[in-house]
Amino acid sequence: MIMPRTISPQAVDDLLRALDDEIALLRERRGLLVQLYDATIGRNDRVMESLLLAMEQVEKRQLQTDRILQLLRRRLAAEMPCAQEEFGLSKLAKALSDEQAASVRDKREQIIALVGHVRQEHLRTSLLVAECARINRTLLGALFPGDQSCVTYGAGGTSVWKGSATLLDTER
Repeated sequence: MIMPRTISPQAVDDLLRALDDEIALLRERRGLLVQLYDATIGRNDRVMESLLLAMEQVEKRQLQTDRILQLLRRRLAAEMPCAQEEFGLSKLAKALSDEQAASVRDKREQIIALVGHVRQEHLRTSLLVAECARINRTLLGALFPGDQSCVTYGAGGTSVWKGSATLLDTER
């Protein structure tokens, strides 16, 4: 009978630390998206600029964490042994002691929940930015229609047609 190889406690500890980093990054990303949404609503350009810079820094840290997680995934898959494509936290938890398995499952659940929250905030912020862009295009089209007529919609959904005469006379 072939005995399964034991998984290095050091590798599991390294993984738990990397998962903690992942959780921290997801929380930070969610917070930045909430702040970006609020700054966009509040038209606070200075805050938006600083948030975008902060998001770039988070992205750099995320890439580093992703590299570490990939290395640990490869290492732990080899220790299990299983194919790297088949390796996952739920499969790892089944091969660990009860205490380690509980930690891995807890971190997995936290990551799943946080990813859902980040996706929700990302969608909310994306929709706001897209709506702002649409409104800006409509306003620019109404102010400077060129040779085109402009149709806008009121709060009740009724269309208002504006002829091709521009609001501003740009000829000298």
